[in-house]
Amino acid sequence: MLITLKRFDKSIRRPFLEKIEFTVEPSAEKAWEKFVSSPFLGVAQVPWERLKERREGNFQLHFVSLPQYTAVFYNLKKDKFKDKNVRLGLDRAINRIEICQRLSFVEPTLLPLPAGAIKEKSVFNLREARQLLPDNFSVELSYLDRYPFNETARLIASHWERAGVKVKLLGLEEEALSEKVFSGDFEAVIWGEVVGRDWDLT
Repeated sequence: MLITLKRFDKSIRRPFLEKIEFTVEPSAEKAWEKFVSSPFLGVAQVPWERLKERREGNFQLHFVSLPQYTAVFYNLKKDKFKDKNVRLGLDRAINRIEICQRLSFVEPTLLPLPAGAIKEKSVFNLREARQLLPDNFSVELSYLDRYPFNETARLIASHWERAGVKVKLLGLEEEALSEKVFSGDFEAVIWGEVVGRDWDLT
């Protein structure tokens, strides 16, 4: 999809740019491929795996950081997740501190609030998780197949497996993941939402 922004005819001063064109691609990977193979001047949401790549000429990397709340969501329409103790057991099995230490640039939180907004306590308890989860429990975890979501998925899977859960990982591109989530055709999914810098979420 092509989006074009043009200057207003009644501009008081002549603008530095006559027009700006944006193209919207179905995934960050496809946007990057188009960027390196055509005369585009910039690209947003560069896949982490591609940061080491360079195109001919100048290449400058600019970070625009916005707080994002990322969590595991369970499909409550699936019978296996209707028992609150099952969801609680899966939650208790996840060591958020370890995940954040491995990823290095994120902070653990229990609610979609900026760090420091409220005091929180760690809920990680492997023994309690094993007691809450039924025997031979299995779960399919869907996620966006790029860093840091794929690494987060692998870490969560390893935590669940310690609690005796059989985990199937399903990495998807953005379009396929969105379709899967909004159609309700998933068991558990890692999903993120940019919450902005304001603590007032209303």
